[in-house]
Amino acid sequence: MTVSAVETLGRLHRFPFLRANAHRWRPERVWEAEGGRDAALLTTPGHAGRMLVGTGEPRQLAPVLAEVVHSGQIGPVDRALLTAGTWQLLPEEARASSGMERVSQWDWMRTSEAPAPVPGEDRAGPVGTGEEALQTVYPVLHAGYPERGARPSDVESLWWGYTHPGDDQVPPGLAAVVAATVPDAHAAPGAGVHLAAVAVDPRYRRRGVATALTAAITRWGISQHGMVHLGVYSDNAAAIGIYRALGFHFEISVETLTPASS
Repeated sequence: MTVSAVETLGRLHRFPFLRANAHRWRPERVWEAEGGRDAALLTTPGHAGRMLVGTGEPRQLAPVLAEVVHSGQIGPVDRALLTAGTWQLLPEEARASSGMERVSQWDWMRTSEAPAPVPGEDRAGPVGTGEEALQTVYPVLHAGYPERGARPSDVESLWWGYTHPGDDQVPPGLAAVVAATVPDAHAAPGAGVHLAAVAVDPRYRRRGVATALTAAITRWGISQHGMVHLGVYSDNAAAIGIYRALGFHFEISVETLTPASS
């Protein structure tokens, strides 16, 4: 099978996953399957290192990835995102040559419909961007989502928070946070707002805080950019339930790969 390098980004916009994230992933190089196969690979630089992204049906994507790995065209990457199921279809030799291993699976969800009103939305709003915003949100992020950690891109995100008024069990204060990546001039039409790092201080859990915060920022994102999307681990049934209730629908499952442990 021949794999061609594609110079135009417009062709990638037929893939909703790539179109929605075009403002986050600026391709260095793109490979696309020929012969009617609808799959594409791209490499892109990022704050957390160089990344490989592949989309399309696994049976169509796996041969593209295998040939590119065999030819040595990809080079070192720090992380790979592939349509779930692609890795298991890759020949063993290609998997070994890639130097990667599968570490997780998550679902990409999106919505273009404003959610029904949720109690407490009025307590959610922008915290801001930059270092000053991080000083405010990081204590909540580290308490509610410690495994996520701080990332270089956090300083560029637009952070929102939910402020709890307090009651006889918990004090008033910032109870939950979420990061938004907002489309810029490089975004494809309809790219939408990407949500990440939803975290709730453990003291405020099971009070509808995450639902209210997500509803508020989703409503804002749709009003400003027409679509909101996010990723959630495939085994996180509670979070998936919240997002579905707010109108998000499943698009694709994605598997994450990182350099194999020695």
